[in-house]
Amino acid sequence: KELDHDLNIASIFTYEANPDLSEGKVHGRDALEKMIEDYNKMFNTNFSTDNYESYRADVDKKVRESKIDILLVVNMFLTGFDSKKLNTLYVDKNLKYHNLLQAYSRTNRLDTDKKPYGNIVCFRNLKEATDKSLKLFSKTDDIDLVLAKSFDEYLELFREQVNVLLGIAPEPEDVDYLKSEKKQKEFIITFRDLTKTLISLENFDEFEFTEEVMGLDAQSYQDYRSKYLLIKENHEKTRREKASILDDIDFAIEIMHRDKINVDYIMNLIKEIDLEDQEKRREDIKYILKELDRADNEKLRNKVELIKEFLEKVVPNLSNEDSIDDKFTQFEQERKEWKIKEVAKEYKVPKEKMNGLIQEYEFSGVIDKEEITNTLTEAKYSFLENYEKSQELETFIREVAEEYA
Repeated sequence: KELDHDLNIASIFTYEANPDLSEGKVHGRDALEKMIEDYNKMFNTNFSTDNYESYRADVDKKVRESKIDILLVVNMFLTGFDSKKLNTLYVDKNLKYHNLLQAYSRTNRLDTDKKPYGNIVCFRNLKEATDKSLKLFSKTDDIDLVLAKSFDEYLELFREQVNVLLGIAPEPEDVDYLKSEKKQKEFIITFRDLTKTLISLENFDEFEFTEEVMGLDAQSYQDYRSKYLLIKENHEKTRREKASILDDIDFAIEIMHRDKINVDYIMNLIKEIDLEDQEKRREDIKYILKELDRADNEKLRNKVELIKEFLEKVVPNLSNEDSIDDKFTQFEQERKEWKIKEVAKEYKVPKEKMNGLIQEYEFSGVIDKEEITNTLTEAKYSFLENYEKSQELETFIREVAEEYA
């Protein structure tokens, strides 16, 4: 099945010099050559099986640099290879003992608290082999000391931490009334540990951030998080003036700045902008702009410039009777139409046809490459120009669909 995606996928393996080619089998070297051809197109390189070791070294380098999203291997990169960014290992091979642990360990290099552990997805039943390996090499019969907890165990812990949090501050606004540093410290430690548990929960397919499941909804979490960061910010401003019991606390700030600053979170902040008080409006806009600068969520980053322009050019002129939701929708649609019109004019493509190509991609996730080629041919582009501009238009279609999704 063919899927339109933007992942960089590569493969590397060794091959036999004289394999059995009966029953239509393909020579391993021929198969790898085709994959290397795709790799060369992807990264503008010039490798082949003739300079295999150079290809291997380049693959190694690009995996470490996070330029390759998925790497398919056969008996390679399972020992002696370390990359903190490597998060998930998909296993379709019978492994045991040290080979199994060596392979699993490719994912366990920590990358700050954002990556507390790696993930192993097995397409074969390796439970017994895994348990035996862990018991042998960890010198313990209690494998629970080595493996991460189950989803239910983390969920139970999270709900307990939520109860403690609500006992300290039933609502996010109540954090403002924790005047004693002792109470603030209690809140900081509780919310920090709760966030660490949340990171573990997010690794499971069952994860669903609703109040019914978690005991706390996503927006309330973000509100508590804002209060947490405010305490940290205020503490930084005053810590030189006096000693504080907060001085020795690890705020673990890196786990707070995560991709939970997403589109929904930012749009909720925009909806809450105070249009009655001009000073408060300016403060709200300034805060949202600051949050946008820290965002690392991919979908949000695609919309950052659009949202910033709305905040800086439209929101300051809104009245209390205006609907921010409606104004943003109107602004977004106008900007999208303007961008499509400009690009259609630049490439000599009818605006209606450009809209049709974008709508088709938004609906199906598939770009009609043949239609793009035919449209550019009608615009009298040469063969080479047609190819280059087809690539550029495909990129534009994806970008505009993602920005205005």
